[in-house]
Amino acid sequence: EPAMPVMPPEPPASPVMPLGSSREIAAAKSRVVAVGVGRIGIAAFNVAGSPFGEYDKALIRAVQSRWYALISQNGLYERAGTVTLHFYILQDGSVQNMEFKENSAGEILGLFCQKAVVDSAPFASLPDNLRMLIGNDPREVSFTFYY
Repeated sequence: EPAMPVMPPEPPASPVMPLGSSREIAAAKSRVVAVGVGRIGIAAFNVAGSPFGEYDKALIRAVQSRWYALISQNGLYERAGTVTLHFYILQDGSVQNMEFKENSAGEILGLFCQKAVVDSAPFASLPDNLRMLIGNDPREVSFTFYY
């Protein structure tokens, strides 16, 4: 059963992100990722029903927090575009084989998305109950960043 795309909630208003910001990360995670999964909306943020729910929430929070910090540090508030990264998470939480699947935001913004993932890794090791679900295979992950 393919995982539903996940949209994290907007962060609280802070100096890092201006009030009303529409920046977000959509993440579709599963060993079998549905091809062409699009942005569904905030209502799709329901990872609790998935066995990977808590793990995925922590993963998204880590990447999103780093991404927002990079945006703030570099003053990237007026840019627009979409970047989709595809990679694998190994059993130990490390990231492997990251590649761009889409980038309409430009090379620099794409590199910030990549850096947000790399800087956040390694993630927590997969818990035993999740390892039982996917076996020894790496976990396929796609993140779409919306500027």
